[in-house]
Amino acid sequence: MSENNRFQKILVPLDGSRLAECALPLAAAIARRAGGAVMLLHVLEASPPDAVHGQRHLRTAAEAAEYLQAVAQAHRGGGLEVEWHVHEPPQSDTAAGLGGHAEEFVSDLVVMCMHGRARLRDWLVGNLAQQLARRQRTPILLVPARKGQPPPATIRRCLAPLDGEPGHLRGLGVAAAFASLMSADVLLATVVNPRHRARKALAANALLPGTMQSIAEFRQEQAVAFLQEQASALAARGVPTAAVMIIGGDPAHGLARLARQRHADLVALTTHGRSGTNAFWSRSLPPRLLSRLSTMFLLVPAEEQSEYV
Repeated sequence: MSENNRFQKILVPLDGSRLAECALPLAAAIARRAGGAVMLLHVLEASPPDAVHGQRHLRTAAEAAEYLQAVAQAHRGGGLEVEWHVHEPPQSDTAAGLGGHAEEFVSDLVVMCMHGRARLRDWLVGNLAQQLARRQRTPILLVPARKGQPPPATIRRCLAPLDGEPGHLRGLGVAAAFASLMSADVLLATVVNPRHRARKALAANALLPGTMQSIAEFRQEQAVAFLQEQASALAARGVPTAAVMIIGGDPAHGLARLARQRHADLVALTTHGRSGTNAFWSRSLPPRLLSRLSTMFLLVPAEEQSEYV
């Protein structure tokens, strides 16, 4: 599959607020570059609030249809195809409704706005991201929304943390394809904590204390070799890539610092629909990164065995 063909159907959930519409410029840019189409979606809620972000909430199918039709018309042009759909009857679980439509429309990417940290954590840990991960393999692109600031319409650098787990390489593949489409480069990184891992090995195998340094060096060499291997594979595909390694410390803190230092405007993370993972990050890492950074995030559901090419 070519890079452009990966992103033919872009799903954009909207709730009627201007903040939610901050996802539209980037969604339109992706669709135009890929020669794809945008689908606007509103899922009617069973008990909708009167207002959302200080604006009137879409409470009926007629209201939602009128709103989506106007937004679609405003963003058509330049060969961009924009369709819209209102999901009814009303849903008590909006995330399930969105996840179902991502599958129904065979979406290649869901682009949606981040409305705030608390709500975003709900999506990631126990709501929308897990719904999509369970239902199919649709990546989610989360776009930050800030009052008074223009929404992003492109990316320049993507940070892709890796941990050596085969199931997580799908996230790298999607991130690389997205970066290639948007003419961005990819920054590969991993976290190595030699002291912690060496102590675990000593406890498990009753090794002599003198072997701690050897274990640490071996782990570090493994991490370097892994990053170099992935960087070489991406370079062969024409994706500009840099590889770095973070030694020790808290993964969320180190990766957030790296994203700021290297001016990454997108962080690609592999997520799990099931609870728990044996990877070096658990379900706690993504929300901790999200709370530290105001960048865009690309969430890619993991799979047990995958190749990113």
